[in-house]
Amino acid sequence: MIDFKRQGWPPSEEDAERLRDYARREQLYESDHMTAFSEKSARLPSHLAVKKYLIQDYPKLITDVFGHLLAGEAPLFSHAQQAEIDKLVRDNQLPLMLLEAVKSCSIRGDGVIRLRVGKSWDGTPAVLIEEVPAYHYFVEMDPHNLRVILSQCLAWEHCCSDEDGMPVRYLVVEHHEPGRIVNELFEVDVRDNCNPVPLSRLFPDKQPVEETRVPMPLLVHIPNERHGSCYWGKSDYTAGLESLFDEANQRLTEIANILDKHADPKLITSMGSVLDKRGNVRSGNLQVI
Repeated sequence: MIDFKRQGWPPSEEDAERLRDYARREQLYESDHMTAFSEKSARLPSHLAVKKYLIQDYPKLITDVFGHLLAGEAPLFSHAQQAEIDKLVRDNQLPLMLLEAVKSCSIRGDGVIRLRVGKSWDGTPAVLIEEVPAYHYFVEMDPHNLRVILSQCLAWEHCCSDEDGMPVRYLVVEHHEPGRIVNELFEVDVRDNCNPVPLSRLFPDKQPVEETRVPMPLLVHIPNERHGSCYWGKSDYTAGLESLFDEANQRLTEIANILDKHADPKLITSMGSVLDKRGNVRSGNLQVI
């Protein structure tokens, strides 16, 4: 089990880097290239400071096109207990959920599915299948075999104000184990240290341990693409593609600036009238009023 009290938030530098990568790739998909490339092409030089940073939306095009090719058409689900399967598909809008999970895999490189018991749209008890963001998913790996997971959990920040109106950061943690879920709550300080606090501070009805009676964890990790020496999946936005996105945006912005200069020049003159052979202006030939 990951010890957030000892390790802090995020639990490791590798996790912190993974979360930064997720955030940048989401910015690319959501057309926020200005933030994603804030230290690269979006950092416009002084002579372009008043210009609009132009982007080409290739990341969204890649994810949407291939996502719909893979999961845009609803799959057929068949089983001997067809009525129960149909209810499961209907309660969870399963085709739509699968499409969203495919897009998440393309963007981040990882998708995560959680199963839980809840209520369907008509209020009846149901098994719910949900996609959760991969940036909420953390694992403890076997150092001798990265494909062996010793423990896994969901963890996310919740920010609110205390009685004095001061902001407070909480970390909500669900440790998913075979047969049970262990719930924890931490208060996170300015140094990202995690201090345990009672669950009742945020969740009056939540128990520290919930029995699932299922002999396996209720989390399913879906890597987009990977090779044998890694656990986490690879995003469709590879480092090579990101550099091309960055360069295309920079060139498009520079071309727009050049066209603007040509459309509104400070001086229009014919060759030979005021310019010498080197293209320099002969001030003696200028008559200024």
